[in-house]
Amino acid sequence: MNLTRCDISDDDAVKQRARDVASQTGGGLDLLINNAGFLTPGPLEVLSLDAIRREFDVNVFGSLSVINSFLAALRHALGCIVQISTWTAHMPMPFNGPSGASKAAVEVLAAVYRAELKRFGIDVVVVVPGNMRTGGPAKTAAALQRVADAMTAEQRELYGQTFGCVDIYKMDADGKAVEHWDTLQVVGDPKNSAPWLAPNVPRANSHGMF
Repeated sequence: MNLTRCDISDDDAVKQRARDVASQTGGGLDLLINNAGFLTPGPLEVLSLDAIRREFDVNVFGSLSVINSFLAALRHALGCIVQISTWTAHMPMPFNGPSGASKAAVEVLAAVYRAELKRFGIDVVVVVPGNMRTGGPAKTAAALQRVADAMTAEQRELYGQTFGCVDIYKMDADGKAVEHWDTLQVVGDPKNSAPWLAPNVPRANSHGMF
């Protein structure tokens, strides 16, 4: 196995990586797993546009760059593209807007790729995994805390109580970080607006399945 770092938001770097891989495999590629991405959690009003753009730059445009750069090799081998998505692309959650929106866009693009590349013998599969034992949940919890710490007094007045009650990541009995939203009940002030209930998401079992 050969591990190489590559910034997928750098199109030139991605193209160079594709050329390197082609030179090592005789021009073909059997499988491309598009998994890179990151999360920008927080209230949409509070998050900067630059932060949201950065997430789309990696999750959406980075994904496009990787797929397009490796298409010649995939065509050569009649390969398969596996695009990793997330369940929040279908079940939008408060304070998770950029991630859900960017992954929803990625799924639409994957569906279009599937139709366009079928004639070349390339399969495109979207995988929506359950929770797994990775460092992601802890990093996301830390990002949530940074957003909360950076809120102005006005933003805390608007979102602090609701944002503070969202305990998204906990450890289960096996010490495994799992996502859950069971502490999130009402978003909005029922006296001044039409609140909505965020559906409870069941915890994953020991196999990462719901």
